[in-house]
Amino acid sequence: MLGVYPREAAIWAAFSLLFAYKEITLLAISWVISFLSS
Repeated sequence: MLGVYPREAAIWAAFSLLFAYKEITLLAISWVISFLSS
């Protein structure tokens, strides 16, 4: 399926990378906030 639509696969890969980075960033921000408030 990845070989059939290479453009679609690249778009999905970019989106998954973006969402993973956003989730990691939110996790780090919440960790820093909890660390500073304690």
